[in-house]
Amino acid sequence: MVQSFMDITPQLTNAKRYFPKTDIPPRPRIITEILQLLEQDSASFGKIACLVRSDPALAGSVLLIVNSAYFGLSQKVVTVAQAIGLLGVQNIKNLVMASAMRNAMTDSADPFLTEFWVTSSEIAHFAAFIAREHTTIPYEEAFTAALFHNAGLPLMHKRFARFEQKYVAGLKLTARSVVELEDVQFGTNHCEVGALLASKWQLPEQIRIAILCHHRVPHYLAHPHIDPDTKRLLSIIKLAEYLCYQFHPNFDYINLGEWSAISNLVLDQLSISTDMLRNITATLKQLRECNGAS
Repeated sequence: MVQSFMDITPQLTNAKRYFPKTDIPPRPRIITEILQLLEQDSASFGKIACLVRSDPALAGSVLLIVNSAYFGLSQKVVTVAQAIGLLGVQNIKNLVMASAMRNAMTDSADPFLTEFWVTSSEIAHFAAFIAREHTTIPYEEAFTAALFHNAGLPLMHKRFARFEQKYVAGLKLTARSVVELEDVQFGTNHCEVGALLASKWQLPEQIRIAILCHHRVPHYLAHPHIDPDTKRLLSIIKLAEYLCYQFHPNFDYINLGEWSAISNLVLDQLSISTDMLRNITATLKQLRECNGAS
């Protein structure tokens, strides 16, 4: 993938003020260990598979993702080693990173976080499908970027009282973006905080940019220093987000303002016509049913 030449560091100043290092979950040790293995010339699939298997919950999560109908593999993957053989080490690293992030910020007793993970997981699977069927973006990368794109929300929810109510109110606005409202009310926004987390976890640059930019789409799709693949990745996330909320009537307010303003830009970026969008929606509806979604 072509590298972007956009330094996002200056844009994270406010997020760092409200979220010092101790308030951002550390990157799981297993990710560091995988990266260390990847730096070794003698690293083998077996060593990395053994490392992933050492965390049964993480290994199970990776296999569940890989076997999703959205990924469209021709055979069921039953072992971590088989998954690595099919997808490659770098792609498995992305999936492990995504699984670890979910495990690090899950609380079944919190309704906000429960809803957050339901929709985030679906958006990630939709993004993987769109990337696989309609772009040259690696679908594992699209999955990881989409799962992380709202990673700042759980942290904002934990840090600020009544964040959920104010966030929902911001999504219903049409005259300004939700991040503008968050900036005024909290001094930072969930895009900046999510990008800060992604930087701390050393996610690829294009994913960090997509996280930072996903509520300022018109500006960043026209940005001269963001490469085309990163713009397509951002567009995949926004289309997946839009499609996800079509299947969740209780969230129908989310796309009313934003999608109407960016839909043409996003679809043009992905070369997806209106007819193609209808077909994608119908296919995803079938895949949701295959995965047991209602």
